[in-house]
Amino acid sequence: MKKYLMVGACAATLLISACAKDEAGLGDEDQQALRGNDMEIRNTRTSEEQQSTQFGYVRYDKKQLNQDQEQQNVPMMDREATANMITRTLLKLNGIEEAATLVTDDATFVAYTKSEDAEQEWAADTVKRTALSMLPSWFDVYISDQPTAYEDLQALGNNKVTEADDKKAIDNLKKRFRSESPQGQDPENYQHNGNGNNM
Repeated sequence: MKKYLMVGACAATLLISACAKDEAGLGDEDQQALRGNDMEIRNTRTSEEQQSTQFGYVRYDKKQLNQDQEQQNVPMMDREATANMITRTLLKLNGIEEAATLVTDDATFVAYTKSEDAEQEWAADTVKRTALSMLPSWFDVYISDQPTAYEDLQALGNNKVTEADDKKAIDNLKKRFRSESPQGQDPENYQHNGNGNNM
């Protein structure tokens, strides 16, 4: 589980920082200055293989950023890419046969099917921990092992975070997921034992 948590945390950080709008809100002058000092401030990735294996590195100083614009710049997140990453990671776990993930603006819903020999509490706790490890800390995760949960998530899959009518549907989904399925341990109960293991 340690490996999944570390991979998830790194991936979530990369997703958020990589999806920021307009190169962190830099103007044309700032962009030109950055290009002139490319080796000093960020890694250059020249191939797909390097992009997936090279460390991420970015450096700015305050003069290079428009501070007024930075105050209004909210980190952007590719919700579909995050949902894809969570779902694929869950299917790498022994005991999880199928999964679907819906990422909204501050909540993530996971429908999953465990294998027959997997314990229900173990599956719930593992699914929740895995999803949380790949998300920013302000997200709540709701999980369900009920077959109808897949249809619930699919029904909301094409909606947008700006649609006001969705709030009621999402609130209802939170209540239903909590009432129909175990939700795993409360994240506040997760212990860090000092050697990198969270299990």
